[in-house]
Amino acid sequence: MDNVFNGFNEMAQLFKILSSPNRLKLLNFISFCPRKVEECVTNMEMSYQNTSLHLIALANAGLLDCEKIKNSRYYFLKNPEILDLIYENKFSSQYCSLPSSFMWEDSISRLSHLVQNEEVYLVDLRTIEESSFIPVPFVFNFPDKQFEKFASEKKKAVVFCRGPWCLRMAEGVNKFRNLGIDALGAGFTAIQLRQLAHCLQK
Repeated sequence: MDNVFNGFNEMAQLFKILSSPNRLKLLNFISFCPRKVEECVTNMEMSYQNTSLHLIALANAGLLDCEKIKNSRYYFLKNPEILDLIYENKFSSQYCSLPSSFMWEDSISRLSHLVQNEEVYLVDLRTIEESSFIPVPFVFNFPDKQFEKFASEKKKAVVFCRGPWCLRMAEGVNKFRNLGIDALGAGFTAIQLRQLAHCLQK
């Protein structure tokens, strides 16, 4: 019985750690590539001290690991499967950065098929570090240089960045649409990006 109670106690502590919106935001940010503390501070718009405390709490809970490279400490996900628990939240889609009518809602395999058949352009708005950590083939990384091509060929563009809440994705979709290019956002999580990359490599 003690083992059972201890197991439930550990789960309760984990959910307590995940009850902080700032920690969930940190986990999402770090899921796309390892991050330095300074990058997390900038993304979170919190003080260095508060950001560090959140990172330490997540590391102590076994959710993050830390590696020192030269003079910087990089945090990375120790167990990416924890994100399944977060992203399966049925309320998450309510807070997407784009309305549902502007989002890709079909399957990853369907998108992969359209991209491979050159029926859809796949536009990656992630940073170089993020796209190197989870590389996705057949993407346009610098869409600003391709706007005329997109417009002239009248193909749909599917734009992705860092999950359904990413403002950069929303800005990209709106920019395409303002130029008369049919565009949808794809709120892919880090796990889904790996699935997409796998499908495109088949």
